[in-house]
Amino acid sequence: MWFDPQTLLARFYPPATSATSATFEVQAGTKVAESQKSQPPTVCVLRPKVAESQESQQAANDAALDPDSYCWPHSSAWNTSEIALFNRRAALFVRRGASDTEAERLAETLVQCDREGDSMHACMECRHLQTSGPWRCGNWQSAGVAVRAVDASLARTMVMQAQRCPGYAAAALPATAPPFVAEPEPPPPATAQPQASSPDRWPAEPWRESDRAYLAHHAECHACQCAGRGYGQRCAIGMQLWAAHSRARP
Repeated sequence: MWFDPQTLLARFYPPATSATSATFEVQAGTKVAESQKSQPPTVCVLRPKVAESQESQQAANDAALDPDSYCWPHSSAWNTSEIALFNRRAALFVRRGASDTEAERLAETLVQCDREGDSMHACMECRHLQTSGPWRCGNWQSAGVAVRAVDASLARTMVMQAQRCPGYAAAALPATAPPFVAEPEPPPPATAQPQASSPDRWPAEPWRESDRAYLAHHAECHACQCAGRGYGQRCAIGMQLWAAHSRARP
C-alpha cells in the first residue's frame, strides 16, 4: 500500500487533551478526584518567627547581659577591664608614695596609652623602682638614667610621667582593688595681703591729718595754688591750715 506524505500532513488531527484523574462515587453523590482522595489533609502551622527575632534582638541589646556594649571601643567610655586596671594601678601608685591626685592622673594617662597601643610606661609601675627612701632605679644601667649607682636617684616629675624605657619591667599589680576615689586637695594657705603704701599706714602721727586737710583745700583754692608757686598770699583758710600743718610737722 502506498502512502502519500503530503496527504498525511494535510490530514486534520484533533488537539491533544490532558488526562483527567479518575473519579469515584461517594455516598453523598459527589465526585472526588482519586488523586485528592489519596492525599492526607494539609495542616498549616505558623511559627512566630517575628516574635523570636524580636526576643533575640532584645536580648542582644540588653545592657545587663553585656555591660560593655556602649563602652570602648564602641564609645569613649571606659569598659569594665579598663576600670579594674585603673583601680589596681592607682592602688599601687599610692602604695609607692604617690598622692591621690598624682596616682589618678598617671593611671588615667596609662589608660589612654593602652588604647592607642603606645609602649609608654611609668616608673611607678616598674618592678625596678626602689621606694625605700628617695626613689631610685634598680636597673639604671639598662635604663640609662645614670652612669654610677650613687646617681640613680629619680626626680618626682620623672617618676610621675609616662615614658619609654629600655629597662622597664612590669611590677605585680594588686589582685583586686576597690574603686579609687582621689581625696580633694586641701586649699592653698591664705597669704597675707600686702598693705598699700598710703599715709594711713601711720595713723598715730598727727601731722598727717593736718597735711591731708591742707592738700584737700589746696586742690580747690586758686589763691593757695599761686602762693605755692611764689605768686601772692594764701587765703585766710589756707593760712590757718598751713600754720596748723607747719606746727604739727616734725
